[in-house]
Amino acid sequence: MLKKSTICLALFIFILTVKHISAQSAGTGTIFGKFEVEAGKSMKENWKVYFYNVDSGPPPSEDKYWRVPDHIDSVDSEDRFFVELPSGKYYAAGLKRASGPGIIGPPLKGDLLTMSVDEEAGLKTHTVIKGKRTDTGIFKIATVSEGCGFKMSEDITAITGDILDNDGYPVEGALILAYLDMASMRGKPMFVSARTVQDGKYIIRFSKGGRYYFKVRVVNRGGPPMTGEIIINGYGNKKTSPVTVKTGEIRDGINIKLTGLSGSENKRQ
Repeated sequence: MLKKSTICLALFIFILTVKHISAQSAGTGTIFGKFEVEAGKSMKENWKVYFYNVDSGPPPSEDKYWRVPDHIDSVDSEDRFFVELPSGKYYAAGLKRASGPGIIGPPLKGDLLTMSVDEEAGLKTHTVIKGKRTDTGIFKIATVSEGCGFKMSEDITAITGDILDNDGYPVEGALILAYLDMASMRGKPMFVSARTVQDGKYIIRFSKGGRYYFKVRVVNRGGPPMTGEIIINGYGNKKTSPVTVKTGEIRDGINIKLTGLSGSENKRQ
C-alpha cells in the first residue's frame, strides 16, 4: 500500500505538470510554494495568498494603506499554493479573514496578515517566468498582525468623509474604490477602503498624495458585481471628478451622495 506522503508527493508533481503545460500554452508561468506556520497549525481555513505585480503599483503595506492585489488564490490543505500568473515580479502576502471568506477591503480586527519578507525583514520579490515553474520555497511567517490597525495618528495619506443616500441617510456596507485615472475605472482599483458601518463614515488610504478617482460599491460580499448590486462613479455632481490629497495629509469632508439610493433602499442593505 502506498504511504500517504508518497500519494501527496505524486499529487504535488501532477498539479505542477498540469499547471506547467497550461502556463506554456497561455504565455504565463506557474509560481508555487508553501507557508510555514507553527507546529500543529494550518493556514488552510479561510487563508488566501495575494500577489502584487511590482510594476503595477506601490509595494503592499501592513499598516499604511491597502493596495488591491493583482491576483488572489487559495492555500491547500498542506499550506501550499500553485498559481498561474503573467510573467513578471511579484510581492506576496497571506491573509486569513476571521469572519470567513468573501470579505473584501483592508484587513479588519481579528484578521491575520503576513507579508513575504527576506532575511532583513524587507518585502521579498518573486519572479514568474513565461513557460517556467518558479519555486518560492517556504514563506516563513515572521510577523502576523491583527489586521492593519490604521490608526488616525499614524503618518498616513488619506481621504475621509461620509457616504449618504439621496435622502441624507448614512449608507452602511459601502466601499470606496480608488483609481489613478478615469480610463482604468472599468478595471481593478489601486486602493480600497474598508466597508462603512452604520454611520456611513469612510476612510481610504494611499501610498502617496495625488489625484484619485472614486467609485462607490454597495456590497455584502466580495467577487464580481452581482445583479442588483449598486455601483456608482462616486465623487462629483454631474460627472466624476478627481479628488486630490497631499502626501502626509488626511483630507476630511469629502462627502459622497448616492443619488440612485433612497432611504428605504438603504435600510434593506
